[in-house]
Amino acid sequence: MNSPELSIIIPAYNCGMYIRNCLDQIIQQFDTFQIKGEVIIVDDGSTDDTAEIITEYVNQVAYIKAFFQENLKQAKARNCGIKNANGKNILFLDADDTLEDNMLILLLKESRNGSFPICGIKKIYTELGISEVELPTITNTSNSGLQAYLTTNNEADVGLWNKMFNAAIIKDNNILFENSNFFEDSLFVFDYLVNSNQNIHLINKPLYNLFKRGGSTTTAFDQKIDVLAKGYIKKIINRVNKLKDVNLDKMTMDTFRIRITMHIIHHHIKYDGEWTSDKQRKIIKDSHLERFLILNRLRGKYRIAFLGMYLFPREYIKLYRR
Repeated sequence: MNSPELSIIIPAYNCGMYIRNCLDQIIQQFDTFQIKGEVIIVDDGSTDDTAEIITEYVNQVAYIKAFFQENLKQAKARNCGIKNANGKNILFLDADDTLEDNMLILLLKESRNGSFPICGIKKIYTELGISEVELPTITNTSNSGLQAYLTTNNEADVGLWNKMFNAAIIKDNNILFENSNFFEDSLFVFDYLVNSNQNIHLINKPLYNLFKRGGSTTTAFDQKIDVLAKGYIKKIINRVNKLKDVNLDKMTMDTFRIRITMHIIHHHIKYDGEWTSDKQRKIIKDSHLERFLILNRLRGKYRIAFLGMYLFPREYIKLYRR
């Protein structure tokens, strides 16, 4: 029996309101473009009607498979999907997001040519009623490409859902999700890039609709974020030190640490009611990031933001919380 061309892996947790729409879109594209694929849904201990809906689809559609686990979080759900995937290519989707009508076939066509396809995304902020388009910027897996990935990336670069991965590269190099659900997407993509010799093909259209809803893992305060961030930085540094054909200089790694520290500070400002200007200055000083020499690797808006959060922390907090 021939392997399917595509495995779509979907972690699911309390997404009963959205998962039907996601699955219906996949089914429609499989049928329209005659895509030979499979859909692997991993329910992560949902307490709503998600499991019942999944079971309904499994009973109706032969290529939809389901696995059920206790609430072990998204990283382990995706790893379960990888373990059980039979496709030549792998696409990771979130159950509460949506796809443009031709997303799957456009990515698949480039995968058939041996490329690593990445498309644009549309970020939809449901509570604010606004959206923004973000296009990928990483163009290669060489030294310059990895440097850009760590220092000038955007969410379209580091996210999972807009990329079609080669399954053999993932499995041959044992690339899995880790880091306790903090930046696990970024770490996974980094591991893939350093193990891939594919050409990157950018599709400069927003084909994936990423919904930003209140209460998600990206819009709720996590007390462990400081510890998890340090762990993520350490893992990236350890990986870089082991690379034989890549030389990322100290300025690159310092700029990477600034980007992560800025993310942590923004998370605290928005979701931590006890965050203060003194704590903000301290986290920058403790990270030894007040050396402005490395700012030339930051994009303009990040350079301005970093200077603002360090030199004028009280004013920066007020501005960012608006």
